[in-house]
This record gives sequence, structure tokens and C-alpha cells, in this order.
Amino acid sequence: MNTSISINGADAVDCASLGWSFETRSLRNCAPDVATLRRVREAGEAIDIAPDSKVVLFVDGVRTFTGTAQPAQFSIAENGERVTVQIFGPWWHLMAVTFCRADFHDEGGIYNQLPPIEGDTFVVGSGSGEGTQIWDGSGWVSGGAGTTYKWARVQNLSATPPEVDIAFFTGARGLLFDPNWPLFPDVYRSVYDEVSELLTYMLEVHTRLGLEAPFQVDLGQLETDLGAVATPRFRTFLDQKVATVLTTMLAIKPDASVFFDYSTEIPTLRIRVASIETTVDLAKGVAPLQRITATPRPDLQPAGIIVRWEYDEDLPYSWRGYRRPRFLDKFPLDVLPHEPWVLTHTIDAVAGIGSFQPQLAESIYNSIGILRVTGSMSLTFDNPAEAAAIRPGLCYRLAGDAALDDAQLLTQDSTWNLTTGQVDASLGYPRALALDDISALRGWVTWTVQGVFASTTTIIPPTP
Repeated sequence: MNTSISINGADAVDCASLGWSFETRSLRNCAPDVATLRRVREAGEAIDIAPDSKVVLFVDGVRTFTGTAQPAQFSIAENGERVTVQIFGPWWHLMAVTFCRADFHDEGGIYNQLPPIEGDTFVVGSGSGEGTQIWDGSGWVSGGAGTTYKWARVQNLSATPPEVDIAFFTGARGLLFDPNWPLFPDVYRSVYDEVSELLTYMLEVHTRLGLEAPFQVDLGQLETDLGAVATPRFRTFLDQKVATVLTTMLAIKPDASVFFDYSTEIPTLRIRVASIETTVDLAKGVAPLQRITATPRPDLQPAGIIVRWEYDEDLPYSWRGYRRPRFLDKFPLDVLPHEPWVLTHTIDAVAGIGSFQPQLAESIYNSIGILRVTGSMSLTFDNPAEAAAIRPGLCYRLAGDAALDDAQLLTQDSTWNLTTGQVDASLGYPRALALDDISALRGWVTWTVQGVFASTTTIIPPTP
């Protein structure tokens, strides 16, 4: 197996010729992928890999990893000095950027609008005729309608045109909604709609700043991979990084996994759900399975999902739960709310709900309907390409084992040791969901929506 490396766009050369060894590569769901390089030559003989360098790694001529170098780690033990450099994949960039929008309107209106950059100009609209007021350090200065401001890092109102601190009009509140929302009272959006808008924002910010995009997205493929479970179409994320927002959006799909395809020149972000993956059978004592530790989680397997949609303008809010529901959505159809392990949710439906037919219960049940296990396993491959293909989201089944025959072994993280050919994988649900018991499932179907004027907790509505 031959490994080669490209640093900051240079031609790829053999790793050993630069004094480095490609040791391991870890792919993780909703966390930065990491490749580890170990220095195999003495200081001065090995080329330095500076922090923030763009590093591309190849195995047998196939692009296997692309990421950003971190500062070198040093350790000294009885067997000598060890120097390693970790290369972080594109999820690291998602953790670095805050999801924010800009509010340029003097009346407080909010736009899905990218933050300005230094050198841009902004002309105050007519609005109410009062113009935009700027705080000059001691009081409010009104520029009047039609005034032109120039964005700057430090505010200077004596300049021509006046320079306004960019941070003054740029907030860390990201609002996701259909721009035509005042005209249509529908409250539904798909997870795909939200995720695609978020990722497009992330990439457009890099373009606007003149930075190289850390990844690319095939929106058509993303829609196929992700599906179209519905969410509230009007949601606000405040003071959160893009990575956190993306993880929150995907909570409605607990069987979804985010991974990057490193075979493309620019890594391609992909999201797959277990329901569209092909399950691979493994057998005890038969390659590639070398070791497995698995604990079934029947405590995370609900017997049914019931959603009661209440709405009545004549009865007070305090009667919630006692009113006859306008719609009853449940799966399976024969479950009752007082039976063991049945999750029941009662919500106050919005006006006009009669035009929608709830279909959420079956969708939620199916996403958690296969008994999953937590644990780990080790797979060994002679072919590097087979080892490199093990990623988050892959589904396995231990065939012929009565205890785990119906269980889904859902891969979350995988670490490939290039020296031994062994891949160690963790199994279970995404760590971000923090599922300790069945009561935690309730968080999958509710959102706390932070609006401009208030906050409310509501259930994720079904597809219209």
C-alpha cells in the first residue's frame, strides 16, 4: 500500500519522502473527521506541516482524505520522541462559523441576507422616513432616509460616507423561513429545505469572503439521501455555530448520518438515512468481522407513537389534554395511550389545521422502528479500498445470531489503521441525541422555537 500527500496544492509525493507516515483515518458522524500523520524522520530532516495547511492524502493513488492541519503534538516516552499532526476534515469548518444574518432595516424588519463585509456600502431606505439611527458612543445619530453608510470594522461617523461598524448590523440570529410567509399561513418546511438553505449559506459566506470552500454539496443527491420529513417552516437559531444548527435540524431523523466523500477534488458533503442503505450481513468467525461487542437497546424501542391534535377556540388552554382531538395520528393503528412503552404527544393545533392530514406518527416510528444496539466492532480487510469505504451510516446485521438477528448495527464512527488494515467502528445512535432512555425520544418530536418576540415549544408537524 502506497501513501502520498499534497500540501497546499503542491503535487502529491510519497509520504515517507517527506518524513511522514499516514497512520489512521477516523470518520465521525456530526463531528470532525481526523487523519493522523506521524513524523518518521528526525527534526530538520522531515518537512514541517504548518497549522492551517491544506492537506490531501492518497492511498494507492486514490484521494482518501482532505482537511486542515492542526498544530503538531509532541510526546516523549521511554521509546523516544513522537511527533504527530492531526488533519481535521470539513466538519471543523462548520464548527468555526456562526450562523448569522444581517438586519439593515430601520423599522426592525429581518431579511435572509448574508452579513456585509468591509468595504460594502448600505443606503438607508425610505422606511418610515426616520432613517437609520447609529450609536456614536454618546448618543443616537440619525442619518435620514437615503443616507449612504460604508461598512467598516471600527465605526467612524465623520468619514464620507459615514463608516458603520459591521457588527452593529450583523447579529448571530439565523432565521430560516419562506420569504413569502406573510402571504401563506402554512407552517411546514421539509428538513431538506432547511438543511440545503443552511449549507448554501455556509458556502456563500466563504465565496463572499474570498475563501476556498471547504466542501461542496450536490443538492439533488442531498434531497434523495435525506428525504422530506416536515418541520416548522419558521424557526430561529440564536448564537449557534453552523455545525450545531445542522445537528439540531437532523434530530427529527435519528437514523441520519453526515459524512464527506473524499474521492472528489473538493470533499462532497452527503447525508444518508438508514432506511435507504443496503444492509450488509456479517457472520461470527467469518471475515471481515474480527470482533464485536453489542448491547441491544429494547428500552429505546417504543411500542407505538400517538399524536393528539387538539384545537378549540372556545375552550381555555388549561383544558389541554382533556379535549377531544380534532385529529388522532397513531402508529400502529391498534395502540392505546395507556399501554406500556407507548409515547403520546398532545399539542394545540394551529388555526387552519383542518386542511392538513397528520402523518407524523408512522414516520417517527419507522425511523426508530428497527431495534438498534450500542457497542463496537472491528473489521479487517486486505484490500485498502474496502477498508476506506467504511463510514458513518452503514448498516450491518449479525446473521444467524438469535439475540441480534433483528437488530440493526448502525455505524456512527469508524477508525481505519492503515498499518494493520483494521477498522474499528462504534455502533448505535448519534451521540448528539444523548439518548439514555425512552423518555429522551420525546425530544425528537418537539422544538423550542425562538421567535423575534417570543419563544414557544411545539411538535414537529407532519408533511402537508
